[in-house]
Amino acid sequence: MKKIGLIILVVLLALGIIGVGYAAWTQSLQVNGTVNPGTFNVKIVGSAATTPATYSTVTYGSTAGVNDGNNAPLSVTIDYAVPGTYLIPLKITNNSTIPVAIAYAGISNTLPAGSAVTGGPIATTLAAGANDSGTTLTVTLPDTMVKTGGTYTFTVPISVTQGN
Repeated sequence: MKKIGLIILVVLLALGIIGVGYAAWTQSLQVNGTVNPGTFNVKIVGSAATTPATYSTVTYGSTAGVNDGNNAPLSVTIDYAVPGTYLIPLKITNNSTIPVAIAYAGISNTLPAGSAVTGGPIATTLAAGANDSGTTLTVTLPDTMVKTGGTYTFTVPISVTQGN
């Protein structure tokens, strides 16, 4: 029994010596740093629309904040409408510190039957600090279906997500 106790003691001492030796040879490296997350700030603005009559007005703007993965419905209202084509220029500004991907799909509208809305932001990626000023919505109101002087509203859901 003494022999077994002595063997166990020698094994424990050997393991202890191996542990101390390993600790002496091991080095550690500690790195400190600061990580700043990117900011997400996209604005959709416009300039004067081209209308078929001087008294027709077009107002538009985003009705919700544009956040990562959040659709921002761009609401467009045409007051004192007359038949014809309306050109609505949009400028999308990426004030973020990260690139963003922009796309739109579908249009929810109260336009008369036979109306057409084309254009808008095609799927694109904007670099941080970049602008997209080449986007124009074209709205065509048909001669036979428009109530002259009426008000028409439609929305364009614009999806803005992180672009990298």
